[in-house]
This record gives sequence, structure tokens and C-alpha cells, in this order.
Amino acid sequence: MVPNKKKIEIVEKYLPQLATSFKCYTWKDVSSKKLENAIKKFARGLKTETVLGFYDTSIMGNGASGYIFTDEKVYYHQALEKPGMFWYEDIESVELLDFEEKDCNNELLVFFHDGTTITINETLVNKTPLCSLLQEMVECVAKSPKSKDQDFDASDGELSSFEIANIFRERISRKQLAKNLTVTSKKKAKAISKLALRKRIDSDIRGADIVGKIEAAIGSAAVSATVGAATGKIHEIFIGGEINEMIKVIQSEFEKLAKTYQLNRKEAEKSVDKLMEELDGESLKYIYESDDKEEFARDVLVPIIEDVVSRRNQVLEEGDD
Repeated sequence: MVPNKKKIEIVEKYLPQLATSFKCYTWKDVSSKKLENAIKKFARGLKTETVLGFYDTSIMGNGASGYIFTDEKVYYHQALEKPGMFWYEDIESVELLDFEEKDCNNELLVFFHDGTTITINETLVNKTPLCSLLQEMVECVAKSPKSKDQDFDASDGELSSFEIANIFRERISRKQLAKNLTVTSKKKAKAISKLALRKRIDSDIRGADIVGKIEAAIGSAAVSATVGAATGKIHEIFIGGEINEMIKVIQSEFEKLAKTYQLNRKEAEKSVDKLMEELDGESLKYIYESDDKEEFARDVLVPIIEDVVSRRNQVLEEGDD
């Protein structure tokens, strides 16, 4: 498949400018081996024929981390963060916080129609060209006549049970879920332990220098202990076949809801993508400990699916203008 010409031009224009010290690859020269490794590490569900560009930030140059730009979405994996993905058409606006002398030290905020936001702040990517790339891709997608007629038309070919199951399995696996949960629990644990430590010290001691010294001495141990406890709690859920059983329950309920809401392919893909973002330690523990796992799985799934299908009405209204 030959990608959209305009989208190719946008990616080829800005991709080389993103790089600080790593290599960029356009859709013509990115190796299949890199993409295969990227799919294993952070880009589950990626269709290699849709790739327009890849900024590989892995130390070994093996595609284990970085930014992949396709014709519809972006897959990314920032250092010390869980993998992420978003669709161009879901972007409401992009804001560059250019307060630093070096562009790679700036931050980029991506705001979405559903009210969520992501921050891209790792120093391995220049933020100004990334901001421009995303803005132009959003404009390009918005002008595409196919986006209105095909993306949200529920009558455009009902998905079979096999297709729905395949969309789910392409994106959610035990290994990836375990990685996401561990990263999430560590981040939360660190934030909680640092806040608790700060409050405890501030209540007993006055003086910034003393606080700094005490934090340096005992902060690391306190954070490590909290991280270990949180990670251990997540590990309990993954013992034996519990997590596999939970994935089966969630997949089964997703298949039922996909039929009920008459999801088309893009809506199904978006729903599972959003689900992967939502499945952190708290939500998975919520399902795991419930007496009726099917009901609680629906409690997690329904808001996600309803948010996705709400775009149907927006597209119809835009088409009437």
C-alpha cells in the first residue's frame, strides 16, 4: 500500500528535525526487523504498511523505543514511561512550552477532544518540529473526505466475532499489560512516597538545606520500599492463570458490547486502544477482586465505548454544516 501523498510530505518534512542524536527512517527505508521489535515492545496493533516514519530512540538502534508515525496515529515510548498511542483526529490542540534554550528540553502538550492530555517531555526529541508535524497531520486528516464517510459510519460493514477478537488480541497481551501495570504502579508509588516524605519532614524540621540532606539520605530507601510494595501487589494478580482468565473475561465482554453498539473497525480499534490506557493497577484490581467479573469488566468498558461512539453524532453535525 502506498500511503497518502500529503501525509508522506508532512512526515518527511519534519521527521529529520525531530532527531537529537538518533536516527530517523521514512516509510521507504525503515527495516521490517525494527518494526517487528517495535510491535513487541511498544506498538501492539501496528500495521506495518501504514508506517510513514520512525524516529528510533533505542540505545541499541533496534526499534525498542521511539516515535512511529502512521497515516492515522502515533505510537510512542518515552524513557521510563509506559508505551502510548493516539489518533490524529482525536487531537483538539497542541501547545508548545518553549521556555528552554534547547528545543529538546521544552515540553509539548497534546490536548484531546475527550478532555485528556499527554505531555511529551523527554530530551531525545525536538518539540517544535513535532508540534508542527502533529498540527499539520490533524489538518490533513480533518480535510480528508473519507474520515467522515468511513471512520464513524456504523453501517459500514458489521464486524464479525473473529474480527473483533483479532482487534482485541492484537492490542492486549499479558506481557504488555504486566509492563504497563508495573510502570504505572511504580510512578504512583514514587509520587505518593515522595509526597508523604516531604510532609513528614516539613512537619518536624524547618530549613531547605536540612530537608535536602535528609531526603538524600532516606528518600531513596523510602521510595524503593513503597515501589516494592506496590509492584508486589500487582504481582499477586499475575500469579497463576488469573490474569489470563481476566483478559478472557474482558475480551468476551468487549465482543458483546462491540456487537451491541455496532462498532465499525476504527471504533473497535479506538476502544481497545483506550482500554489499554485505562487498564492500570487500580482498574485491574477492581475487576480482579469483584464477585461478578463480567459486570465489573462492563463497568470499565462501557464509558470507553460510549466516548468513542459519541463521535458519530459530532461527525453527522459537521456534515450538516
